[in-house]
Amino acid sequence: MFDQPLTRLTFVSLIAVSMVSCGQRGPTTAESFQAYPIATATPTLSPLDQTQQAIDERIEQEMATAAALPTLAVLEPLPTDLPLEPLQTGLDTDCETIYSRLIITTNCWLDIVNDEYVFFVAGSEPDTAPQGKVGLYTVSLDETTTSDFFAYQTPQQKGAVTITDITVPRFTVTAEDGTRFVFNLDTRTWEDPPPYP
Repeated sequence: MFDQPLTRLTFVSLIAVSMVSCGQRGPTTAESFQAYPIATATPTLSPLDQTQQAIDERIEQEMATAAALPTLAVLEPLPTDLPLEPLQTGLDTDCETIYSRLIITTNCWLDIVNDEYVFFVAGSEPDTAPQGKVGLYTVSLDETTTSDFFAYQTPQQKGAVTITDITVPRFTVTAEDGTRFVFNLDTRTWEDPPPYP
């Protein structure tokens, strides 16, 4: 008999618990997922996607900036092969020579002889002022080849010389004291008998 009251008590307890729980409603489907809430924020991009997004935004900004700038004028390209201007021939006192360190020039002459430019320069020795000097060199007509500088001192030290007369191949140069010398371009020698008074 003793077991019966205990069994009754257990049975009554179960009924009581069942009745109490009947008064409460169970969780709904939505509430059952509340333990693991779904994120509603913007999903985070991977580092590669973030880099690509930054590049795309920069390109859009650069294109917008370029579209806002004024259009640049397009210049015509310069021709690469300009025709050569022929050198000015004749006697000149403004002598630009690539050999200026070898002679102090007073005047010079330029002309075409045997299909090349011939430069004939008169003046004095840079280190010895009383020593007259002439020099010559040639340049090809396309101005790509230049010869060496050939220098010739006057037979006597009468000072710097100046070209005063030209009858190719002879060049007459006059020294500071009035003494004249004649140089032959073909033979590249001073003609005898120097000097001419």
